Amino acid sequence: MKDQQTQKLYESLSGIDPAYLEEAQEPLQHKRSLKSWKTWGALAACLCLIGVGLFAGLRGNGNLPPEAPSVLETAAATEAQPTAALHTAEPIPPTETQVQRPSLAASPLPTFDLITLPYNDTGEAPVAEYGMISLDPRDFVSMSTQEAMDYFGITLPDIYTLAGLPLTGADCMGPGAGRYESEDRGVYFDSNSFTYSAADRRIVLAARTTFAHSIPTSEQVAAGPEEMSFTEVNGWQLVLFRYPDEAGSPQVYTEFVLGDTVCSLTAAGLTDEEFAAALGEVLPEKESPADGITACTGTVLTVDSREEDYFDGQEHHVSTVHDWIALDVDGTRYTVWLLGEAGAFREGDQVSLSYRGEPATAYSIWPGQLISVEKVG
Repeated sequence: MKDQQTQKLYESLSGIDPAYLEEAQEPLQHKRSLKSWKTWGALAACLCLIGVGLFAGLRGNGNLPPEAPSVLETAAATEAQPTAALHTAEPIPPTETQVQRPSLAASPLPTFDLITLPYNDTGEAPVAEYGMISLDPRDFVSMSTQEAMDYFGITLPDIYTLAGLPLTGADCMGPGAGRYESEDRGVYFDSNSFTYSAADRRIVLAARTTFAHSIPTSEQVAAGPEEMSFTEVNGWQLVLFRYPDEAGSPQVYTEFVLGDTVCSLTAAGLTDEEFAAALGEVLPEKESPADGITACTGTVLTVDSREEDYFDGQEHHVSTVHDWIALDVDGTRYTVWLLGEAGAFREGDQVSLSYRGEPATAYSIWPGQLISVEKVG
């Protein structure tokens, strides 16, 4: 963007009513709610329902939808390990998040040439299947905000802003940032969210390394765009989802992988330019294929082509169709949705895969971006 446009945008941010700035200093007290799509059943007598998933940590108290849960890989059973429901057992130790709240004017908004972003409109936020996992409050290890960012490899300005919005909270399903780990299970839950907000504008950055290989619901995938649109920022070609909240206001969401960390970004009340600025702050520069097409080879690990009937937590009968294959591509597990063609593959098949852009959701190739998947040899 030209210097004149940058100055104009800077002045617009600097002119925010001081009343809103004072309001932004107060930490948000947001209620937690978990949105269930389907239940796999209890693993133990005291289990805590955890919604990590494709939209882990993306919950708010007004503008944002409830956190959508994820597929959670069931941890191996351990002998005589006490477990407790997260919110009914002894409280999780509090933590100091060490949040700095700078003046908005102190952090000029980065500028990008993206004015109108290509979105993929959906009727609702993509939802993930989920399971249940027991969390022992005694395993909780609190982290400061900076320690959590270092842990996930997230690099943001030292004054903790995202697209000019101050950081107003960081947590791990509790009072502050942290993770759950034990000697026999290692780190078994570490989904954290970082909320940036001022007035009616809000961004939530969520990060996790555990349960990274999640599978979106077949209903959501089947209802997705036949051909996806992609937005390029810093060499990344991302799928941006846009969907209405309960009041009909637009929400924006995207998901990407930084090293071993699955990240997602949800926004409400931002302009396209502000959301592009937020993406530009989080995403490092990288080279992408000139045509935006990734081609690779892999080995089929799992074939899931079936229809499943079950009762959800409210005793409602549910029927869902599975039609995907899991591929090992250079040690990383990818889920490739085929919608009617998964039955043609068998475990151990060598296949070639090509698709457009980054995976629409972490490690998941949706039909709208799939170009081809074929057996080799």
